[in-house]
Amino acid sequence: TDHGLGDLPKAITLHKECLELRRRNLGEEHLDYTVSLSNLAVCLQEAGDYIAAIENHTECLELRRRIVGKYHPDYARSLNNLAVCYQSLGQLDKAIELHTECLELMRRIVGGNHPDFAQSINNLANCYRAAGDLERAIEMHTKCLQLRRKIFGENYPDYAKSLNNVAICYDESGEVQKAIELHTKCLELRKRVLTENHPDYAKTMNNLAVCYEHAGQITTAIQLHQQCLELRRRILGENHPDYSKSLNNLAICYESAGMFEKAVETHHKCLELMKKVVGEHHPDYATCLYNLASSYRQQG
Repeated sequence: TDHGLGDLPKAITLHKECLELRRRNLGEEHLDYTVSLSNLAVCLQEAGDYIAAIENHTECLELRRRIVGKYHPDYARSLNNLAVCYQSLGQLDKAIELHTECLELMRRIVGGNHPDFAQSINNLANCYRAAGDLERAIEMHTKCLQLRRKIFGENYPDYAKSLNNVAICYDESGEVQKAIELHTKCLELRKRVLTENHPDYAKTMNNLAVCYEHAGQITTAIQLHQQCLELRRRILGENHPDYSKSLNNLAICYESAGMFEKAVETHHKCLELMKKVVGEHHPDYATCLYNLASSYRQQG
């Protein structure tokens, strides 16, 4: 379930109502009840309420274990969702343990040449990256990249996603030129496969801009961030979290260039949008507030 463009509090309320209806009409030992439980958990997760999300994902996992058993795709999906939640909460050892278990389950359920198995490799690699184990993250993202090439070929969105993920890991490990090379390849691939009017094209442009900033090429970085901001405004609208993220990244770039007034102005706009889009209790709002304070401090 994707609530990225919607009203999260309203979505949570409706998912709770649906869950209660299914509890009364079907009982808890029914797969449709677990679907509602999972949808509610994902929605809570997107709202930043990770504790409540973990409670719901854990309940869903246990119910699915009883109803369909461990060697079923629905059980593996619940395991994955729970792992992602622990990852978001910063409990990375637990997340890695669950992602590893999910990977082995997927190998048994769908085999080693299946898109879902490749996705599980990707998820575990992301977790290693979050834990700072970039060597292992690069190794696993490269493995996923090769598997996706074998399954889909290079002219496919999932291959581009893996290319993007490997590039991000190289950037974070300090191999910025390698990252720029891979992000540039990914940008061209996404332009060809998805066109320039796709959110993933804008995402790659954002990542490439960040790389140029890390390489000290601030003018190029600012130009790409401005281009990405305009793309996201056109594709997604100003009330989308990705538009706010682009504003935040552009503001940070202005700060790096010593353009502190412009940085403060852009951070202010980002903060107001974040407040409207995700609310004051979301981690992204807190990050934006911190960045604004940092700009004021730099400005003196």
